[in-house]
Amino acid sequence: AKAASEAANHELHSDHAHFICAVQLSSCKSLLRSAKTRSKHIQIVSEILSQLKTGGVDLPPSADDASCTIQLGHHLTSLLWLEGKLKSKKRSQYIMVLGYVDG
Repeated sequence: AKAASEAANHELHSDHAHFICAVQLSSCKSLLRSAKTRSKHIQIVSEILSQLKTGGVDLPPSADDASCTIQLGHHLTSLLWLEGKLKSKKRSQYIMVLGYVDG
């Protein structure tokens, strides 16, 4: 993976992610629930892209709201489900996400 990254002139983090960024937990939960309606999904994707840009992630020009797809991995989906089961009022507002740019 490192050789492929160097060939593509992209530097990866030690966990092979293209970027690591804090995203609002509520946005991840909304993305998880937004699969039912296209308009809601596009709105949430736009919100998350904005958070990534604000967090300093240099997204490729092809990552516009209409063409971009954000997929939640199995581990993050499980974590969101478990977090929803917590009864504590002292929940985190942000979660660190690892990002991969395909294409």
